[in-house]
Amino acid sequence: MPYDEALADRVRQALAAEAAAAEATTAEAGADEAPKAAEDAEDGDAGAGKTGTAGIVEKQVVGGGLGFLKDGVMVVGVDATGLFVRVGKAGYEEAVAEPHARPKLVGTRATKGFVSIDPRGTATDADLRRWVARGLSYAATQPKKA
Repeated sequence: MPYDEALADRVRQALAAEAAAAEATTAEAGADEAPKAAEDAEDGDAGAGKTGTAGIVEKQVVGGGLGFLKDGVMVVGVDATGLFVRVGKAGYEEAVAEPHARPKLVGTRATKGFVSIDPRGTATDADLRRWVARGLSYAATQPKKA
């Protein structure tokens, strides 16, 4: 199944915007993370694409979609149905209750910890960025994967 390349480009932009906001917050706090960010940008999995955003790697996912990983942890992805977001099992019920969100299905099975977002839920850049930020927040709670 193909994915929406225009949505994937918007996800890349949202990830970059979130990274810039995090960098600005870090700079305001007086921490110098530039050397670490440069190292993170060079890290990644063989065969995986780089987004140009530190620590973010793109990978093909089952079903022909495209996943965006931060430090080896899935953040969000794009598939034939639109955006999906990793919210974790603890955040699943709250996320799936939000407008335009539904369980992420793999075949006929709901995948706990992931939600799919209807295209209306990502119609504006602010809506998309909110979901991307949610996926990044979850990923930040997980150990880095090699």
